[in-house]
Amino acid sequence: MTITSVSEGLSTELHTPELLDCIYGLNDRDKAVFQLIHQASEPNTTEDISTQLGCNRSTAHRSLSRLVERDIVVQQRVKDNNGYHYEYELREPAEIAQDMQTLLNDWYSVTRQLLHRCEYPTDEDSIPQD
Repeated sequence: MTITSVSEGLSTELHTPELLDCIYGLNDRDKAVFQLIHQASEPNTTEDISTQLGCNRSTAHRSLSRLVERDIVVQQRVKDNNGYHYEYELREPAEIAQDMQTLLNDWYSVTRQLLHRCEYPTDEDSIPQD
């Protein structure tokens, strides 16, 4: 579900994936990757994600990259017999929540400033004086 307005968001029961979508602009694939990582008992690889979602590795990698870029998921380089691979796991939920709160506070501050600039003149101010 994509929230298209503030009023719609206020009248909709949001869950974590929708909240992440609203704040970070995640697409459906990103939210599905988030859900898989959230439910996993151990870190996932790109191969794990692509297999579970039935998509190719590059698609899974793009979603993982967006989640890492937005600091929702942590990427860790792991050495193996073939060189290395990356594993992904969710950041601490409290840290993600704190980051979302910070973003919302920043958005509120900017929006509030914009609203103050949009104050409309009163009828008396808009009528030309002779």
